[in-house]
Order: sequence, then structure tokens, then C-alpha cells
Amino acid sequence: MSRTPREAERDNGTQGEESIFDLLTAYHRSLENMKAWLDEAGFDEVERMGIVDAWQAEMSEWFRSKGYCFACNRRLEHCHCDAGRPPH
Repeated sequence: MSRTPREAERDNGTQGEESIFDLLTAYHRSLENMKAWLDEAGFDEVERMGIVDAWQAEMSEWFRSKGYCFACNRRLEHCHCDAGRPPH
């Protein structure tokens, strides 16, 4: 009999940690909020790009703090992309 992801988390002692699916759900919710806010704000294109760039940097750090790479969505210990490596 196969286990559910939540059962596997419980058995592996990772219960309570957020899964990549939880992070991506929060990311997409935040993205929709950001889009709505930018649509309502009176920023020019350069200001909008700066805000989006800063938001993406914050999201990248948030993913890292949760143990995932923002670029490839893998656990940091399994990430091989340049984006997943800590800055020098």
C-alpha cells in the first residue's frame, strides 16, 4: 500500500515543514496580489520593474529559508543550478 505525502513526511520526521507545493501555492497567491496592486498603482514601467525585481529577490530568499531553490524548486541539497548556490 502506498503512502500519502503527508504520511511520508510524518514517517521521515519532516512533518510541519512546508512542502514545495505549499511554497508554490503561497508564491502564486503573492504573485496575484502583486499583479493586482501594480495594476492599481500609478507607477511607470521602470518603477514597476524595480518593484517586481525586489519582490522576486525576496521570494528567492524566502524559498532558500524554507530549504528550497527558487529557480528549480528542488531541495537545496539536491539543487545543481547556479541560482540555488549561495552568493559569494
